[in-house]
Amino acid sequence: MGKFETGVGFTGDADRPFEAPKSPHTIAETGLDPRLLLNLTMKIMYLEGVDTIAKISGVIKLGGAVVEEILEEARALNLVEPLGSTSAALNAEMRYGLMNKGREWALEALSQNQYAGAAPVTLDQLSAQIRAQSIAHENITRPTLEHAFSKLVVAEEMLGRLGPAVNSARSMLLYGPPGNGKSSIATALMKAYKHHIYIPHAVEVAGQIISIYDGAVHRPVNPSDVEDHTNSPLRITRKNDARWVECLRPVVMVGGELSLEMLDLIHNPIAKFYEAPLQLKAMNGLFIIDDF
Repeated sequence: MGKFETGVGFTGDADRPFEAPKSPHTIAETGLDPRLLLNLTMKIMYLEGVDTIAKISGVIKLGGAVVEEILEEARALNLVEPLGSTSAALNAEMRYGLMNKGREWALEALSQNQYAGAAPVTLDQLSAQIRAQSIAHENITRPTLEHAFSKLVVAEEMLGRLGPAVNSARSMLLYGPPGNGKSSIATALMKAYKHHIYIPHAVEVAGQIISIYDGAVHRPVNPSDVEDHTNSPLRITRKNDARWVECLRPVVMVGGELSLEMLDLIHNPIAKFYEAPLQLKAMNGLFIIDDF
């Protein structure tokens, strides 16, 4: 039925078998089409009114070197122009403004889609990260499971059956009459997992943007990571890729309201980009179908 060791469980990130995604230093390292990043930057400058590399970096979640490379391309196309320094200080940043052609470019990009947030990751990058942070890489021990169920009254026999099922990293079926604790058991299972995972703000697939990070589903380890640090120089030089948010493993529960449409991409006809379906938002976490 699978493994269920009796030793101590994981204690946190020290045991995590995967690393945080590293921040790209060039446009090429993002894996994205340079035109997509140019369009996104023009939309951000137009809608947000940001005018420095640090401010743009805080919204697009890319390092200063990448933003500077994008702005150099924009200058070559006569989309932006330098407006002078932010102050007389030696370390003052250069301000940039949209030219008439840049505003027209931004409006054209907005007509294609109105996404103007963190740069997306590629589908290959997302797939690799999902595999790296799979729950299959966590070994849930008996003490770990007992701790997760410490606030519930669960029979020893049940714990003995749950252990191998959890460590199999496969789907499981909990069945029984109404009110016997199936939902509580399913929810408590996620407390046994200790590794933090990384959820991207969005992913790009065939030129389309799919929003993934959802504040109603995902719980960031550092809530400030999802904010727009428009004035923070740390956004320029940070080691980890800010397009990913470090989160606890998500728990998504649906009931009788579940329909096939909820498992498909959700297209916003006004904003013209997609929202990820529930099972993708629950990636590397727990997707509970209650009253199946």
